[in-house]
Amino acid sequence: MKLKISLFISFLSFATILFSQQMNVLECKYQITVTDKDGSHVAIRTYLVAEDKILSFIENDSSRVTLADFKNQSLKIKSTNGGIHSFKMQDSRSLVSIETKRDSINGFIGDYLITSFAGEENVFLIVDSSIKIPKFDGNDFFDVFDNGFGFLPIKGVKETISPVAGHGKITWTISLLSKKSSLVNISLFNIE
Repeated sequence: MKLKISLFISFLSFATILFSQQMNVLECKYQITVTDKDGSHVAIRTYLVAEDKILSFIENDSSRVTLADFKNQSLKIKSTNGGIHSFKMQDSRSLVSIETKRDSINGFIGDYLITSFAGEENVFLIVDSSIKIPKFDGNDFFDVFDNGFGFLPIKGVKETISPVAGHGKITWTISLLSKKSSLVNISLFNIE
């Protein structure tokens, strides 16, 4: 009997340690289509949204990982060769101005026109206002999640008005494929 109790206590200790290494995240899968002069390129990108971090990676290619850490205001990118590049959030983003405007692009209706310093971009988003994300500690910045509004997108189109050198005009289209609560190992968020 003492052996059974001892084994049970050992199991509980192990289970507690194992469980403590898990964290709840919102797992969102998006289809991202990039269209340029060479045609369309489709990727499925997974975003794991934690309380103060967002980890993202392309399906079937976890060698390229991006970690946005809102608490430390930093961005880490792991490249395909294993190199890790760190940035402060304000150094890794382009400042933009956001205006309310209703327009249509590629048959898609949206509400926002964003102009960057590098050239004009049309960005149209439908956002899921029920899912608040960690908001960047600054104003008027844009990427897929930190769109200045602090909500997850459901659908969106981003189109450069000025051609990008070597690529011509580029259009990014994003669509939410799935959204669910998941339990993941906390070590995923340690990019080293």
